[in-house]
Amino acid sequence: MIHKIYNWVILIMLMSPMLLYAQKNNWPPIGTEWYYSFKPCNITYCPGVEEFIHLETTKDTIIHDTLCKKIRVNYHLADNSIQYLGNEFLFTAGDSVFNFHKGSFKLLYDYSVKVDDTLKLNLGSNTTVYDIYTDGVANEPVKHKVIAVDSIEISGEKYKSITLEIIDGLNTVVALPGQIVEGFGYLNYLTGKIVSPIEEINNYGPIRCFHSKTQNVQFESSFPCDTLITSATKTYKESGKPKLFPNPFNDQLTVKTINNNKIISIFLFDSTGRLVKGNRNIFLSSFTLNTINLQEGMYYIKVKFGNGNIINEIIIKQ
Repeated sequence: MIHKIYNWVILIMLMSPMLLYAQKNNWPPIGTEWYYSFKPCNITYCPGVEEFIHLETTKDTIIHDTLCKKIRVNYHLADNSIQYLGNEFLFTAGDSVFNFHKGSFKLLYDYSVKVDDTLKLNLGSNTTVYDIYTDGVANEPVKHKVIAVDSIEISGEKYKSITLEIIDGLNTVVALPGQIVEGFGYLNYLTGKIVSPIEEINNYGPIRCFHSKTQNVQFESSFPCDTLITSATKTYKESGKPKLFPNPFNDQLTVKTINNNKIISIFLFDSTGRLVKGNRNIFLSSFTLNTINLQEGMYYIKVKFGNGNIINEIIIKQ
C-alpha cells in the first residue's frame, strides 16, 4: 500500500511541470477576449472619436503544419457599424509566443528574457488593423531592449511582466514599447502598435478589458469594454497631448499639461474598478499624486481638463 502511494506521489510530481507546460502552450485558450481602445487619428489630428477593437480566440486550427489559435478581430466604429478585419493566428512554445503574418510565423513575445537583453522582432498582423499606415510602415525587424522584468498582481494572482524600449527606431514601424504581461499580452495592442520617430501615434490602446474563463481571469477597467466616444470634446490633437509620467510609476505619478490648460480632476482606480485615489477642483497645469501606499499592479487613471479633454489610460505600479 505504501509502495502504491509513493508511486502516485512520484507520478504527480512528474506530471506537474508537464501540466504547466501544456497550459502555457495552450495560450491563448479558446474564449479569450481582448477589448482595446482605438483612436482613428493621423499624426496631426484626431477627429474626436474613440472606438474599440475586439479580439476573441475562436478555435484551434493548423497553419503551415503548425497547430495554432485562431483569433477573430472586429473593429467597432463610432457610427455603431462593425468592420471585420480578419484573423490572427498565434501559437505558444514554452516561453515564446509566435504570430503569423507575411506568410510565416514570427516571434511576438519572449518571456525568458532578462534585463538588458535585446530582441530583434519582425512584427506585423495577418489582419488589416495597420492598413491606415500601410504605405508608411517599414517592413523590417525592430531592435528592442529589455528594461524591466517583474511581476504584477491582477485579480489576486501574480503575472510575469516585461517592459521593452525601442533602441534603433529610425522608421515608422510596428513595435512593442511598454509593457507585456504573460497571459495577457502587450497592453497597447496584442500584435504591437505603430511607432513613428517623428511623433507618437497614439491610436492603439490601452487595453480596456480582458476575459479568460479558462485562465479564470477577468480584468475590466472602469472604462466600459464596448463604449464608443463620439464627442469631439473627449479627444485632442496628439501634438497637444498632456504628459503622464512615469509609467510604470512607483512613489509618485505626475500629470502635466501644455498651453496653460488646467487639470480639473484626477481619479485612479485599481484593477477591480475600485477608486483608490481622487482629487477634484485642482485647477493647476501640473499635479503630482502620492502613490507610495498603493500596491504594485495595474491601475486605470482618468484625468479631466479645463478644455473638456479627458485622458483614460492603463498605468502600472512597480
